[in-house]
Amino acid sequence: MSDPSIDAWNNFVMQMEIAPDLSPEMRAAAIANRFMALANNGGLLHFLEASAEIDAAEVQQALAVIGATAASQQLGAVLSALGTPLPAASDDARVLLLESLWREDLDPLDALSEDSDASLMVALERHVAANEAYYRERPAP
Repeated sequence: MSDPSIDAWNNFVMQMEIAPDLSPEMRAAAIANRFMALANNGGLLHFLEASAEIDAAEVQQALAVIGATAASQQLGAVLSALGTPLPAASDDARVLLLESLWREDLDPLDALSEDSDASLMVALERHVAANEAYYRERPAP
């Protein structure tokens, strides 16, 4: 028999999509989940390139809303250093924009910091625990 809280976490991590019909809280959690996965698997630049359909300011706000303050601040530092907004765009347009804006001095900010990663984990675990029944009932892929 499996642990319901582990099932809820696994369903959240593996299945949560950023859909337009989600409540603001669920959308923020879905965005934060993608941010955590991609930033930990290639850096913030990788996340920004692979998530062109989301305005980067919305990502920063979503991280703050779920309580991942350190992650929100780290992304904010990157966005501030880029010096221009990153609105939702096509994949190609976002990549071209980032290629023109990213500088070598931003490389140290590219890796998700331990504090940012920890703040994400705590916030997402808290979110899943508060919504365990919803995530536990999601069918397996």
